[in-house]
Amino acid sequence: VAVTTYLATPLSELVKPGSYAWWGPFGRQFGSLGGPGSGWINPYYVGVPFIVLCGVGAWRARHLRFINAIALITVLAGVASLGRTILVPFFHTQIASPYRLLTHLPLMHDLLPQRFMEIVLLGGAILCAVAVSPQLHKAGPVDQPTRGRTVWRFVTMIVAALVVTSLLPSHTVPASATQRLAWLDTPQARQVLKDNSVVLTYPYPYAFFNTPMLDQAESGLHYKIIGGFAHAPNKSGGDSGVVPLYPRVVFDVFFRAMLIDPSVSLASFPFAMRPLPPLTASTAHAFQEFVRRNHVDEIFFRTWGRNPDVALKYLTYAFGPGTTYSNGHVVVWSFHPSNT
Repeated sequence: VAVTTYLATPLSELVKPGSYAWWGPFGRQFGSLGGPGSGWINPYYVGVPFIVLCGVGAWRARHLRFINAIALITVLAGVASLGRTILVPFFHTQIASPYRLLTHLPLMHDLLPQRFMEIVLLGGAILCAVAVSPQLHKAGPVDQPTRGRTVWRFVTMIVAALVVTSLLPSHTVPASATQRLAWLDTPQARQVLKDNSVVLTYPYPYAFFNTPMLDQAESGLHYKIIGGFAHAPNKSGGDSGVVPLYPRVVFDVFFRAMLIDPSVSLASFPFAMRPLPPLTASTAHAFQEFVRRNHVDEIFFRTWGRNPDVALKYLTYAFGPGTTYSNGHVVVWSFHPSNT
């Protein structure tokens, strides 16, 4: 309930891909209000060609109850996938989703709405297959298709090609094994990151970027890490949220430095996601206040993410040059207890 109570998704996300898609004629959606989207993925995107071809399949087989049932289930699953509240573009209004009813059912109240997209894709695939099938007709297979049927097939095949085109990626995302930081096994690391010390890490501890937790485990869990954010239910079952530590500017910089585009618009959080702050004395003071307020003993920076130099630039501006290790891949700032 804590996670699902705030979820709301604009209808436009159905037709706007993230930056990963090659073709986005109706614009792109960077991040999502309805789920754990990111700067490059929109989990709700299906595309206009896909929706049109599904409609063609439903209309063409409207005399078949089985297909009618599939079409109805697909539509309901699509609506439910948008979360508790559906944001209607252009009209600047919100409407309640049937998904709200599911949150009151046993075993269903914690189900993330984007899971229904699996049903949408399955039902949509059936409807698309019906749309392009040459065998579908009220009287059964037709041996001599008329000119109208030939034209119909030609049109549906064009739409099917557009469906494939709308799903083509703009680039590949290479897969690789988790890069283990060998420096953490050295006596030097044990000396720098002291036992039970409070450590602020870059990358920032976050569910989708769990490198800090892996590093901590590799080190034998001898130091503490702080940060992160989470969803937590309050006494009434609503989402109270565990927001990033104050001052927020540290999270804003660190999180955005991990993205492909640090300036991308993000909306997949239960709190307002702010832009990359300016590199000013005020921002530097906020970093210093973070260290003081949260009793940070060390800042542990490692080269990671899409734009690590962005985070390093802010840290250097606020604290001066840190001490480098592991051939420059690790930078550490240590603070005397009296200054924290």
